[in-house]
Amino acid sequence: MGPTGDRTVELEKFFALPSVDATRENVLQAGEVIVEVIVPTPTWQTRSTYIEAREKQSFDWPLVSVAAVLMGSKWIHDARIVMGAVAPIPWRVPEAEAALKGGLLDVARAKAVAEVALKDAQPMSDNAYKVTIAKVMVRRAILRAGNIVEA
Repeated sequence: MGPTGDRTVELEKFFALPSVDATRENVLQAGEVIVEVIVPTPTWQTRSTYIEAREKQSFDWPLVSVAAVLMGSKWIHDARIVMGAVAPIPWRVPEAEAALKGGLLDVARAKAVAEVALKDAQPMSDNAYKVTIAKVMVRRAILRAGNIVEA
């Protein structure tokens, strides 16, 4: 809500990459505030998790974070995977979601999906180690959301 009235912005269009506007992190205009977040009701059995990897104590920023939402029980009908601390904005990976969708969930599949999620990663000169951490975190988040224990 702002000086010109109400508007609705899809979450996926809310954050702005520096390549779009280096002076902004989101699409809020001057004087606008968020007054409501609408989360749709899932149509399938839904499970989710959020995990972080940190270098040290809990007050430290995460090196990588992952939120995973799985729709379906063992057969995955749909999924959402979003990584944090890997880009200037929360980074959703639709290709990994598509790789997870429409099949049974197991450890091998979670590992393959993690590879897909990071296949186009372009780390900066001093943080290439985060790619490995992110792959592990994506795999773990998928398995935790699926309630699958890795041996």
